[in-house]
Amino acid sequence: MSIEKRKKICIGLLAVSVVFWCLRKAKIIYVPAASSFAVAAAMILWGVTMLKADASKKLFSVFVIAFGLFMVVFGGMEIYGYFRG
Repeated sequence: MSIEKRKKICIGLLAVSVVFWCLRKAKIIYVPAASSFAVAAAMILWGVTMLKADASKKLFSVFVIAFGLFMVVFGGMEIYGYFRG
C-alpha cells in the first residue's frame, strides 16, 4: 500500500471520528468508543507508515503509535463504563 493511499485512509478515519463526536455532542446518536477507535486506527496506521518511510523520525512515530494504543485502551474503558451503568 502506498503512502498516499494510507494518508487518505487516515484522513478518512479522522473524518469518521469527528462525525461520530459531533453526533454524540448533538445528542443524536451515541456509539460507545466509535470515535476513539477511529482515531486509534488512524494514529496506528500513520505511525507505522512514518516508521517505515523515515527512520530519522523513529521516536516520533513510536509516540504516535503509543497514542493510538492509548486510544484503544480509552475506547475499551468507555465501552466498559457504558455497559456497566
